[in-house]
Amino acid sequence: MRVVTWNVWWRFGPWEQRQPALHQVLAALDADVVCLQEVWATADTHQAEILGDALGLHVAAAPHPGGDAGGASDVSFGNAVLSRWPIIDHDVVALPLADGRPGHRHVVVAIVDAPHGPTTVMSTHLEYPFDQSALRSRQVAALCELVAERRARDPLQSFPPIVCGDFNAVPDSDEMRSLTGQAPPPVPGLVFTDAWAAVGDGPGWTWDDRN
Repeated sequence: MRVVTWNVWWRFGPWEQRQPALHQVLAALDADVVCLQEVWATADTHQAEILGDALGLHVAAAPHPGGDAGGASDVSFGNAVLSRWPIIDHDVVALPLADGRPGHRHVVVAIVDAPHGPTTVMSTHLEYPFDQSALRSRQVAALCELVAERRARDPLQSFPPIVCGDFNAVPDSDEMRSLTGQAPPPVPGLVFTDAWAAVGDGPGWTWDDRN
């Protein structure tokens, strides 16, 4: 399974000119599953659906916002999962704010009908300020609890869940170390393999000062 994850930067910057470039890059990569963050949607148009139609992929995404499209407040900010194979079911689960209330950050959970069997794929996006590690740790805990709840009953026989996202955190941060087992995990016995650490090649930069 070839998986791509990409923060497509909402409607920041020259977003209209960026749309055909997103399509071209994703078409060239020819991934089986694409996880996107910061996709935009209005009351009648959804960026993930535009890309899915252009690429011939099935789409699971946060719903369209209510109200009339047009103003910035009517354009949502969310995540999506696109798949070569049918999506059997999907859900959108909110991540917590610092006070525990559900926030606008969320996880899109998709059950992909892959050739090897149903596979859970999640696309998420954690809070961004550098000084919010404690909040991201809380969101990681909620993410792990969600994975534990949704994973197959027999994890030794079924395909493991795939979690992609923009975590807004460096690899040695508390939140990332708890995901990969370098620190106590939020859910005992539940740790993740970092795909880049396992098979990545090169420096692995995701943030470059030339951009």
